[in-house]
Amino acid sequence: IETLAFSPDGKILASGSRESTFIELWDTKTGNRVKKLIGHNDSIKTLAFSPDGKALASGGYDNDIIVWRTPVKAVSITASSYIDYKNMYTPAAVFDENPGTGWLEAQDGPGIGEKVMLELNEEIKVDEIMVMPGYFDPGWWASNNRVKKLKMITGDKEMVGEFTNEMKAQIMQLPGEVCFKKVIFEIVDIFASGKDNDTGISEIFFYYKGERVEIIL
Repeated sequence: IETLAFSPDGKILASGSRESTFIELWDTKTGNRVKKLIGHNDSIKTLAFSPDGKALASGGYDNDIIVWRTPVKAVSITASSYIDYKNMYTPAAVFDENPGTGWLEAQDGPGIGEKVMLELNEEIKVDEIMVMPGYFDPGWWASNNRVKKLKMITGDKEMVGEFTNEMKAQIMQLPGEVCFKKVIFEIVDIFASGKDNDTGISEIFFYYKGERVEIIL
């Protein structure tokens, strides 16, 4: 280890090594690695958090300085229902950056009105959302219902995104900047599978001014 830096609240430890070109972020409570930051072309020389903990600056032996936005942490991820099978279809799977998993609701019927709720440790700003509106396993894509319309609820604001029936990430454009600490996504309409009557969402990603807002679980 070449350099270490603690976030101001002591919850995140950043580390850099002479043996690698990436930075690792660690949860100081659990000891688990929560993120790997890749961007330098040589090993890491120094690290420093901003006083508010929202940014991390890194200096490398490549003579570059990179300022990273530190990830926002999920405090709670819940759903109105989900299929409980080997931890694969939970609401947390919507934000785990793994398209091979996803939330599958467990309501009798096509899942209209079913919701997944996310609460963060701090408020974020977003102006665009990327959604994988179905279960993105090629073998199961057509067997489960896919989301046609998805409602996003933040406080007293409601926005509805509409998607095509294709197994690809799709953009839900927002009417300007939206700020929230809590958000709800509700299934409004679906593409029916004709087989299994479960509706899924594989992933949801948040963006602001073209940059992804990282969420750690």
